Amino acid sequence: MISVLVPTTTWDASTTVESLVSVETPDGVDLAVTPGPPDLFTIPDNTTEVTITVLPVPDQWWRADVVLTVGPGGTLSVKDRGDAAAVDIVMLVTGAYAGAKVVVRLSRVKVVTDQVVASVTTPDRVPPIIPPQPGDRALAAMIANTNAERQLAVRSLISGTSPVAGKKLHLPPLSPLPTIDPARPVSGGLLTFNVGAVAPANDTFVVEVAGIGNVPKTIAVSWPDDVPRDQPAPMYVYYRHAPRQETDLMVGKYSNTLDGYPYGFDYVYFCLLTCLWYSFSPDLLPYSQGIPYQIEASGKKVVTIVACPTARPNNKSTQFGDWTSADFVRDLLLEIQALAAARGGAKAPGTLGRVAVGAFSSSHWHLLNLLKNNKGHPFLTGTVKECYLFDPDNIVLADLMPHLLDWYKGVPANAAIIRLYNHGPMPEQKPLISPVPTSTPHLTTATTVNGTVFAAASGDWDRSIAALRGKPSKRAWTWPDQHFAIAAFMLTHAIANSGF
Repeated sequence: MISVLVPTTTWDASTTVESLVSVETPDGVDLAVTPGPPDLFTIPDNTTEVTITVLPVPDQWWRADVVLTVGPGGTLSVKDRGDAAAVDIVMLVTGAYAGAKVVVRLSRVKVVTDQVVASVTTPDRVPPIIPPQPGDRALAAMIANTNAERQLAVRSLISGTSPVAGKKLHLPPLSPLPTIDPARPVSGGLLTFNVGAVAPANDTFVVEVAGIGNVPKTIAVSWPDDVPRDQPAPMYVYYRHAPRQETDLMVGKYSNTLDGYPYGFDYVYFCLLTCLWYSFSPDLLPYSQGIPYQIEASGKKVVTIVACPTARPNNKSTQFGDWTSADFVRDLLLEIQALAAARGGAKAPGTLGRVAVGAFSSSHWHLLNLLKNNKGHPFLTGTVKECYLFDPDNIVLADLMPHLLDWYKGVPANAAIIRLYNHGPMPEQKPLISPVPTSTPHLTTATTVNGTVFAAASGDWDRSIAALRGKPSKRAWTWPDQHFAIAAFMLTHAIANSGF
């Protein structure tokens, strides 16, 4: 007979989490000690397996169902940790007394990749064609665009380079794939590219964050195999453009007639998958970002983190919700790092590695909130060392710039880096570079901070892609092509020239 004490804690065992705990044999026998403390159990002789079920009282931690194997002499080992971050077993043997302390470390994130895959592969969950709505030209154009985007999405998911493999996600090799030349992105009045095979060897998965009604609810992770799981990991946190602008919510993307946040087809495909992989080669259709591919092309090994925003925030929140809280982002990155360690059979490190944050288009308003509302936070001054801005417009750049510079000054030892990529020159760039270059394309060293400023207009992309392909482009590369192209290509330069 073995007496077992089952305390429940946070992922790092630093804090106790109030929980309801039960321990049962495979045939359903409850092993609770009655009367006795609620977390003390007795395992009878000849038992070979038990299941510990932990139901946290606070909703910000996930339930854990842990299966233990009972070996000869009453030794315990973990057969399945379930959704726990880790399970620590300490055997306590004194004379004839046999006991054990089984610490279940709870997690705020759990892997839901199979649910994400089902959202885009189950036929009746794919949105139907939206019928025409007569009388409103703007609405008709949005409907036509949404139908075309979804048809291309379905086509890309059944192609030979789909990121879906059974119930899992993977990053297929893409060849030939054009990527920006990180050492010399601009030369001879043109953007310059490398072309070849890019094949990230990554563990790619999606987690759901525990809690009722919280945002973000799902976060995509792509972890290079060469990044150790028992050490603080280098991470790139990407804010994709906010989804509300893409729809009228009634008949467009993310509409209320479809599966809701975060498992609707549109959320999974457009907010997560197009950030992780290229649905089409970016020189042909530059509307996906392929972040792990851009990182792979940079020659660096960095973990990709992409949180899924909502097009329908509640009245007291924003489309990115708590993803603008430094406490929340830091804590979730630690949770994800602990989960990755558990998936790799390693012990989780207690701190984060170097972190870069990047924003594209309208998400700069949310990056602004992160920097403005968390000034002096240790996560921003001690962990986040790089900020990448992918084509903010002049309005948000003017509001963002003072908070960006405050963040820069708050990072000790002049260790921060700022990289700004725009579709043309604008006066709002002046706090980083003076005078502002007026000819494009250009990549110029910033004059006031450690970093660079890049600008390439629509004609620059048109000429450069034509030179790359050896023939005139089939696209006009007018707005918003060059806007999205900046996000689809320029991360490779930022990461290659980073402190990672």
